[in-house]
Amino acid sequence: MLLRAIRRNIVTRSGNAAPLTLKARLQKDMITALKTKDSGRASVLKQVYAEIVKSEKLSSGRPSEVAVLQKCVQRWLSAIEEYRALKEGRSDEQRLKLQDAIDRETLELAILKEYLPLPYSHAELSDAINGVLRDLEITHPAKEQSGRVMKRLLETLDHDKINKKELALMVSGILDSGRQNITG
Repeated sequence: MLLRAIRRNIVTRSGNAAPLTLKARLQKDMITALKTKDSGRASVLKQVYAEIVKSEKLSSGRPSEVAVLQKCVQRWLSAIEEYRALKEGRSDEQRLKLQDAIDRETLELAILKEYLPLPYSHAELSDAINGVLRDLEITHPAKEQSGRVMKRLLETLDHDKINKKELALMVSGILDSGRQNITG
């Protein structure tokens, strides 16, 4: 039954392959992991899948599946940091157990990162910023214009592939220095 539901998500009625959503990919890979008896991978994928389903039920709109995945990644990173902090001042046996937990969490984190979209490169973001400066006809960049630039960038860029804080720092840096090539 579950396999049929996955197939419906993968193939459209016309027989053409439809692009998989993150949720559908997780579901498909989870079944593969269960079939191959890869319990560690299946467990991680089940947790993320459940988080996505939960967020869909709790929100009125459709939440970003990638945003839910990013929150899961942050949770795993926090757990790793907590285990590292707990290692200090422990006996050798306790440190070994904590290191095992760190290793397990790190492997699980690597599985999660396979599903994150590749972020924009620095060059791509820089080109996008310069393009927005040209579009907005900003010939004398000033930091006061960063709000307009950010608004336009956020309208055009894929939110799942950017870190807004890093983007804001790049915009501020370019506007402060005026180094962009506005004329092309």
